[in-house]
Amino acid sequence: MVIGELQGNILLEKFELDDEEMLVARNLVGKYAEKIKRVTEYQQIKLEMRVHQKGKNKHFEIKAHLDYSRGRAVSENQDTNPFVAIDAVMEKLLNEVNHAINKK
Repeated sequence: MVIGELQGNILLEKFELDDEEMLVARNLVGKYAEKIKRVTEYQQIKLEMRVHQKGKNKHFEIKAHLDYSRGRAVSENQDTNPFVAIDAVMEKLLNEVNHAINKK
């Protein structure tokens, strides 16, 4: 089930956030997508969220997949703050792309 599809082939699946939180998540992912696009063209960025209840706290697990011209990058992170987890996975994707592009 696709919860949100953003411009530029960005998919957000199973995001259990309210409307305001979704807006923040979309903006965060969109900013990283722009940074990635400056480095390389990509076919798709896909993020999937899973929410785990641990005691009284929710833990947000984010898995990200990036398909781009040189292959695929995958990242995942888990945090009690969904935006911290999103930021971490997108930063890792950006770093992997930068490394792969600058390697040649």
